[in-house]
Amino acid sequence: MKKSLQIKKPTKISMDLEITSRENPEYKELKSISKSSNGLIFIEGKKLFKEANKSNLTIEKIFIGSSNKALLKNYNCGNSKITFMNNELISSLFTTKHKPDNDDLIIALARKPEYSFTDVMQLKKNVLFLEDIQDPGNLGTIIRSSLAFDAGAVVLSENSVDCFNTKVIRGSAGAVFRMPVLFAEDSQEFLLSTKKHGYKVIAAVTGAVLGINDIDYKIPMVFLFGNEGRGLSDEILSFSDKNISIPVSNNLESLNLASSVNVILWELFRQRSNK
Repeated sequence: MKKSLQIKKPTKISMDLEITSRENPEYKELKSISKSSNGLIFIEGKKLFKEANKSNLTIEKIFIGSSNKALLKNYNCGNSKITFMNNELISSLFTTKHKPDNDDLIIALARKPEYSFTDVMQLKKNVLFLEDIQDPGNLGTIIRSSLAFDAGAVVLSENSVDCFNTKVIRGSAGAVFRMPVLFAEDSQEFLLSTKKHGYKVIAAVTGAVLGINDIDYKIPMVFLFGNEGRGLSDEILSFSDKNISIPVSNNLESLNLASSVNVILWELFRQRSNK
């Protein structure tokens, strides 16, 4: 797995650096990145910063509220550039609905990790393929569950939401910093490649005859999940070796996307754990 490794050294902080104006170039840069990642990950709040700090992400810059300087004593920030910012200014950059508390005023910029499809395939772990997923909350939940249940990777089709969208990051509780998430520039080519590597392709389809207990999950598989509203396209579904559904009571027709993924991830984890 190709990831840039942060070499951690004693942190050097210039106490003179403090941003106090919205006209400051770095403030404007942060404002832009918070809306569109532009190659960097926008990390807000101490909980997500803690998760990023534990991962192999390369954190390039850290911004801290002026009243929160003692926070850094809890972290080894390596070679990251650290800048203090007026509390009101840094608070205005947060994308959350509620204004953060003063002790939560920390924002970091990190490089996006790079993963190789070849490396992922060689792990021989189960892989999720999500076609045109649009809801950042759904994607965040799926990434978090994928890490919890030891999936190998989450692969997104061309028209899916950005996995480093701030809502996705929050929904994943920082799991996206450690879970390999890749974009397939050509979904059909990717699925052909998985078959060449010995993977079986399984599609989650409402009403399929086979249930989740009818599949032997102990061999590596790629699980296909469709868009929240439309489901899987015929083009992607044509790559499936078998279709499965999750049995539910008559009180409900089917589960939503994130819930369906969670159930299948748990079942495959259970089977592989008992191998």
